[in-house]
Amino acid sequence: KPNETPDANQSGGIRAKIVQYALFPGFDEWELTPLPRQVEAPHILNKVTQALTIPDSYAKSWRKYFFSQGSIAILQDMFWWVLMHQFCPNPKEQDRLYNRISDSYVSLFLSIEEQHK
Repeated sequence: KPNETPDANQSGGIRAKIVQYALFPGFDEWELTPLPRQVEAPHILNKVTQALTIPDSYAKSWRKYFFSQGSIAILQDMFWWVLMHQFCPNPKEQDRLYNRISDSYVSLFLSIEEQHK
């Protein structure tokens, strides 16, 4: 149970303390594990994009690849891998996630046109 009165001055404040209580629902080989609390990966990727200065000449290709299904898969699986690594290690599930992250990364990299690499 999360601390009812967390000290907001501690590392990360309230939100950082709550994420550790997210429960990994299990690995599905054919379906990505959704992020907790109905957070959508494209929303997070959009926030990252807004925080960056991307030249107009690269913006279209950036969006094409950064918001791709492969990039979303990497983000979602990395979230769960890091959560387990930090708060509730589960080597078997982490290995499965790591393998899918690797596969997603390679697929994403290979999908990028040579001129954009």
